[in-house]
Amino acid sequence: ASDVYKGQVEALAPALAEERDETQAPYPRMAREVDAETAAVFSGVIGAQEVHAQRLATLVGRLRAAGGDLPA
Repeated sequence: ASDVYKGQVEALAPALAEERDETQAPYPRMAREVDAETAAVFSGVIGAQEVHAQRLATLVGRLRAAGGDLPA
């Protein structure tokens, strides 16, 4: 069961990378290329994505620290 658990935790790493890519590349670029109102929407999306990525990173850290499943 421990190997399955570790695999599940490590499967979250690609999700974190995707979240970071979305906040660091396309949305900021798109925000620079549009009108102010639309840029404000993108800024809100960027902020929400950054918060979400931080939550994911925190959860992965806690899962790694837990070391395994709880007994039934």
